[in-house]
Amino acid sequence: MPTPPTPVRVNLLTNPNSRGLQRDVEVITNVLQQYLDCRILVLDLFAKTPDDPGARGADINLYLETLHQGRYLGCAQSNWLMVNPEWYLPEFERSLSQISLILSKTRHAHKLWSSRFGELRCPYIAFTSRDRLLSDSHVHRTGGFLHIAGKSSAKGTEEIAKAWHLLNERYKMVAPLTVVTCSSPVYPDEAYVARKLHSLFAGLPAVRCLHNIPEDQMTIEMNRNRCLLAPSLYEGWGQSLHEGMSAKMVIMTTDAEPMRSFPGIPQDLLVPVERTVPRYMIHLSYPRVSGIVNAVHRVLAMKEPEVERLGAAARSGWHAENDTFCNVLPDLVSRWESFQ
Repeated sequence: MPTPPTPVRVNLLTNPNSRGLQRDVEVITNVLQQYLDCRILVLDLFAKTPDDPGARGADINLYLETLHQGRYLGCAQSNWLMVNPEWYLPEFERSLSQISLILSKTRHAHKLWSSRFGELRCPYIAFTSRDRLLSDSHVHRTGGFLHIAGKSSAKGTEEIAKAWHLLNERYKMVAPLTVVTCSSPVYPDEAYVARKLHSLFAGLPAVRCLHNIPEDQMTIEMNRNRCLLAPSLYEGWGQSLHEGMSAKMVIMTTDAEPMRSFPGIPQDLLVPVERTVPRYMIHLSYPRVSGIVNAVHRVLAMKEPEVERLGAAARSGWHAENDTFCNVLPDLVSRWESFQ
């Protein structure tokens, strides 16, 4: 009888208190366990406890977003890093010599990394998200706009608020908008940020501000509203954009990388950039308020067949990213010994 192959041991190292990074862990775990025989251990790099002895002897350390003081670097035969360029800290430089692969979720990140370290060390893997599309007929698409601010100052929320005040005061237009924020009980300051983001929309008619909504409600919001309004300053990957794409939403985002290059993004709804500010490896691109107003006007003027066409293109774009990720990452992990 042939000996069965030994499972690949993968340590996922990150900050598990971040909701976005929790999603990354969920996505990676699901894909690897679906396509490979893997044993996965999730480790908190910021835990104020000694290193987990169970991490020793792993095949791969996969660092998500942070290397945080190089913890656990000696616990695996191959160390990999997946970090969005806007979160890459200069302090990571001292650990890069021990990193075998730098994985890129976006073409823009791949361009930045491969220009420094070459194509072989910096593969493009794409990424995926939860599939938010509902087939249930009880959720009907409306003409509403959805903005997922989260807890971030980089989602263009301030510019959206200015645009909505302009629409209401100058054009006497009431455009329905739902704004969703979130916060973690681990970080009390996040609740303050969420309240501050909501206050930007005070006094505006037809604006709903929601906080920490359940996942099933988020799915309903993505299937009910026509357009995802996401003029982000930068998206290291764009989880909310991709979830909106999966739900066949019309996506409005910033005319900057990497947002404009995601498949399924309508190019004639891109919001022009007002100014840029450098941050680590990238530039933050602030959206022009008048550009948001113009894009909203164009969406509201669309006929239903055009909305359906753009929604179908978004869904196809989501499938393209999902299929690439589900093929590339398991293939790399299966060949991990080639990257020591």
